[in-house]
Amino acid sequence: MSVMETDTLHYPAYPGGSERTEPLDAHTRQLIAGAVAEVDSRQIAIYRRLTPAQRIRQLAHLSDWLRQVNLRRLRAGGIALR
Repeated sequence: MSVMETDTLHYPAYPGGSERTEPLDAHTRQLIAGAVAEVDSRQIAIYRRLTPAQRIRQLAHLSDWLRQVNLRRLRAGGIALR
């Protein structure tokens, strides 16, 4: 069952807690549907073949790229960075 079918976001139980759910608003449902539509099955197949070390390396590169994008946006907006 997909998130779109249930219209509810499920939070997994954590130690000492219980599972909880929250209804999804229309905007969140639209964002999820858009993200799911962009998933490429070929990319998923490639990702599944990666070793854990390759996945971590890929995640590190993504994190670095996102940090650089954020810094460029901050600098473009005239925000002084220490």
